[in-house]
Amino acid sequence: MGAFRDFKNTIRDLDKNVQLLYEHANLAITTQHYDHAIILLEQIKQQQPKDPRWMHGLGNLHHYKGETTLAYHYYMQAAQLKFALSFNHLGQIESERHNHVLAEHYFLSAIQYGHHLSLISLGKILVNQYRIEDALSCFEQALEHEHHDALIPLAQCHILQKNYVLAKEALTKALDLDLPHTSHYIAHMYHQQRRIEDAKGWYIHSFQVDKNIASLEQFGQILCTQGQIIDGEKIISLSQNLEDEKPLTELEQQLIQSILGTNSSFQII
Repeated sequence: MGAFRDFKNTIRDLDKNVQLLYEHANLAITTQHYDHAIILLEQIKQQQPKDPRWMHGLGNLHHYKGETTLAYHYYMQAAQLKFALSFNHLGQIESERHNHVLAEHYFLSAIQYGHHLSLISLGKILVNQYRIEDALSCFEQALEHEHHDALIPLAQCHILQKNYVLAKEALTKALDLDLPHTSHYIAHMYHQQRRIEDAKGWYIHSFQVDKNIASLEQFGQILCTQGQIIDGEKIISLSQNLEDEKPLTELEQQLIQSILGTNSSFQII
């Protein structure tokens, strides 16, 4: 029994060391210290040749460097060893390629092997295919695993189904959690309900708080529909210049300051 316990302790210590090397390698990758990351991943390979973490780490390295083909190769190697996170990354690559059938397959595999955050990515694909009930199921499961970022796409599904009570409930929780761009989707909800003044307030609030350019453009669009064509077009032009990162004129600088200077507080009512 003593020898078996010592063996288990040795295995556990080895895994802790490998995990530490893996975490340090990923930190080196995100800070663009690629040579150091390769050294750390090579150490994992030498200690545990069949450990998928060094393969996934090399996938991350090449992904960060924009070398998608090599990234795909190493992610696939790790995925063949049932490393859940690699399935997720493969799904992300295929999703960016608009290959949604294969992306869905990879996200389902990631979920099967325990990466529940993939439920959100899968749900978004299902929304784009207008499989709303299936998407709702994904987002609700993600929330059960405490992935609160699912609240926004969950609310979007409810808005598509015109179930504004449930949309408001989800967005209120998102607002309480201070999730990014919640204000924009609150505005969108009110816009869909034709509660135009509430929508305008929240679009402006979204731009003030999150610098959401899409919110500013939507505000300009509303002004145009209300007959305030000149003001609306100024706002839309400003939003397009911000999006394109063009230099702003003095008048546009004054306009943006006047918008950012009105920092009112809003509540969902």
